[in-house]
Amino acid sequence: MITSKGQIFKQAFFSTFSTNLWKIVGITSFVGCVSLINLIWRIIEKGLVNFLTICGLILAILVAIRYMFFCAKYTFVYLHNLYHESQWGNAAILLKQFHNDLKKLETQDYNEQIIKTKIVGILNTYSSWLSTSLATDSSVSIKVPTDTTRDLNNWVLRNLFRDSTHRDARDNQTYQQTRHTVIHNTPFSRVTAHITATNPQVISYVNEDIPNSDNYENTSIAVYGDKKSLPYKSEIVSPIMLYEFNENSRCYGFLCIDCKDAKKFTYQTKYLCAMNEGLAEYLYPVMQIIQLNQNGQN
Repeated sequence: MITSKGQIFKQAFFSTFSTNLWKIVGITSFVGCVSLINLIWRIIEKGLVNFLTICGLILAILVAIRYMFFCAKYTFVYLHNLYHESQWGNAAILLKQFHNDLKKLETQDYNEQIIKTKIVGILNTYSSWLSTSLATDSSVSIKVPTDTTRDLNNWVLRNLFRDSTHRDARDNQTYQQTRHTVIHNTPFSRVTAHITATNPQVISYVNEDIPNSDNYENTSIAVYGDKKSLPYKSEIVSPIMLYEFNENSRCYGFLCIDCKDAKKFTYQTKYLCAMNEGLAEYLYPVMQIIQLNQNGQN
C-alpha cells in the first residue's frame, strides 16, 4: 500500500524495471524502434556511433515515459487512500461523539425538548457528513411505531425525528396523513425479516437504485405519485435495537438514511451499514426512555 509521498517515486522506480509490462511492451518497443532505426541507418549509411546514440535516446525516452506512468498511477492510489482514510477516520470520530452525547442523555432527567434538540443535532451532523462523503444530498430520519402494543409486522410508522434541512419539505401534511405500515414498505418489512431470523447474517436494508428496483413497495409513493418521483433514489435502513438477537431483543424503530442520487454507496456500503447500525444501537437506550415516558403519559 502506498502510504507516503516518498513511496510513490520509490515504487514507480522499481515498477519501471521489474514488471511484466516492461518485458512485454518496453523491450518490444525498444527492439522495434532499434530495428526501424537500423533499417533507416543502413539506407542512409551512417556510422555506428550515431546509431548507438539514437538507440540510447530511444531507450531513455521509453524508460522516462514508463516512470512517469507509474508515478501518475501511484500518486492516484496514494490520494485515494488518503481520502478514504480521512473520510472514515472522521466517521469514527463522529460515531464516538454521537455515543458520548447520547450517553449523557441517558443520565439526565427526562426532558423532551432537550432530547429532541440533541438528537436532531446528531441527525444534522450525520446528514451533513453523508452529503459530503457521498457527494449527494442526504437525509436522515428516525421512524417509530404509533402504537407500541402492536406486533412488529403490524406497526404503523411515523417520523419522530428528521434532520432540519429536509424536515419541512419531506414531513409535509400529505406525508403525515399517509398511513405508513411496515408490511407495505419493502425496507421495513425486509429489516423485520432480518432481525426475526435466527442468527441473521444481514441486519440493514440497502437499496442503491430505487427507481429501477422490482417489487419495491413504499407508502411514500402515494405522496409523490410514483417511485421515480420520490425525493431519494437510494437508502439504508437499520433497526434501533441492541444487536444481541435473543428473546430479549426489542426494536424501537428504524434509523433511515436516503440519498437524492442512485448508486452512491458502491464499495462503501459495508462501512455505511456498520456506521448506521452503530448509531442505531447507541440510540437504543434513549429511544427506550422516550417510549417509556410517552407510554406513561398516555
